[in-house]
Amino acid sequence: MKNNFDVIISGCGPAGSILGYLLAQNNISTLILEKAIFPRKKICAGGIQHRTLKLIPFDISEVIEKTICGIYFSLANKDIVHKKSDGPIMYTVERSIFDGFLAGKADSSGCRIQYGEGLTGYEVFDEYVKVHTGTSSYRAKILVGADGIRGEVHKKITGNKKIHKIIGYETEIENADRNYIVKDRSGNTFDFKDSVRLDFNGVKKGYGWVFPKNYSMSCGVGAPAANAPKAQKYFKLFLSEFCSGGISGYSPGTAVKSAPNKSVPTPSTYAPGSKTPLSVQIKPLFSNSSELKILAHGIPVRKNDTPYCGHRIIAVGDAACFGDGFTGEGLYNAVKSSIIAAECIKNSLKNSDFTFSDYFKLIEDDICKDIKISLMLTKVFYSSVFLFYNLLKKNDNYFNACCRILRGERTYKEIVEKLKFIKF
Repeated sequence: MKNNFDVIISGCGPAGSILGYLLAQNNISTLILEKAIFPRKKICAGGIQHRTLKLIPFDISEVIEKTICGIYFSLANKDIVHKKSDGPIMYTVERSIFDGFLAGKADSSGCRIQYGEGLTGYEVFDEYVKVHTGTSSYRAKILVGADGIRGEVHKKITGNKKIHKIIGYETEIENADRNYIVKDRSGNTFDFKDSVRLDFNGVKKGYGWVFPKNYSMSCGVGAPAANAPKAQKYFKLFLSEFCSGGISGYSPGTAVKSAPNKSVPTPSTYAPGSKTPLSVQIKPLFSNSSELKILAHGIPVRKNDTPYCGHRIIAVGDAACFGDGFTGEGLYNAVKSSIIAAECIKNSLKNSDFTFSDYFKLIEDDICKDIKISLMLTKVFYSSVFLFYNLLKKNDNYFNACCRILRGERTYKEIVEKLKFIKF
């Protein structure tokens, strides 16, 4: 089994799998090193924007669980309004199944994947990169970091540079009966067959969400890292209102029982993984399970000087801190950065130029500009959240504009150009 490759990718999430697929399609020998055994639990609402769907280079319809056309908006669990679009706004997936599907596409295209073997360190030489795992060493002409902000590539390439971080708390409510009509404690009724819920102003500069899947609903709250304690506290209140049985025995860090297994098809070639949860005990809406697991995760958003490439090194997705500063969404930029990286890697191998100045320029002119604008829009929106909410309630044009953004029909740059008072 050879240990020399053109490209080694650390991480088999969406960014790594799609990049592996694209490189293998171009007969570039590629190895993905993934520390987990799939399917592994991934903390994620599982929402895929319509614009992301258009970027993915193959059909994923078989793993899409819900097509979303409507949104329930609320302010701190009150003043609820439902808006519906004529067409799809976004889609939802179960991330363990979705990630396994993408990995399978990479594997079937000729990309080699080593599960249970994560990158532990690397050295960059003039002619190659030497990569170490717990059991082996490999050589490659190029190393790609696609394993998030806990990965070795991210830590080494960014050094001590600070990043913005959004903290998300999330849980899954079992929905074995697939009953999507929900009535909360206050008597509000929600139909989640084709709608999601977004709740603003419960925590400063953050929001809550409910995203339906086939056999569960993802509930969460996200906010800037500085607001993490308040976000966690509000999430408890949000769940207490949303889950009619209420919450009792809240004790972060306490061991919990396993939730019942879902009747969800998963790739038979993978073994299950696990995560360490926080604990919330509740009387849930949709199953006989007596407990929910709450998990926390960080969404990295780059600052102007956060590096994402160097000699023979590229970072994509979360490893490059490409999270959206406004929504906290990361899949779109993960896929886009992998598509850009694939072209730049092809050029570097063809021309024997491994500086990746082309990758730097393309990312700066596209993804980095969008992130900068997303951070501006965050300040504008949350400084006038009541104004924007009332406009959204009373004027369908504002909702339709939001839908066009989520579909990719309008960009952040176009919004900024329309809001003349923002200088960019």
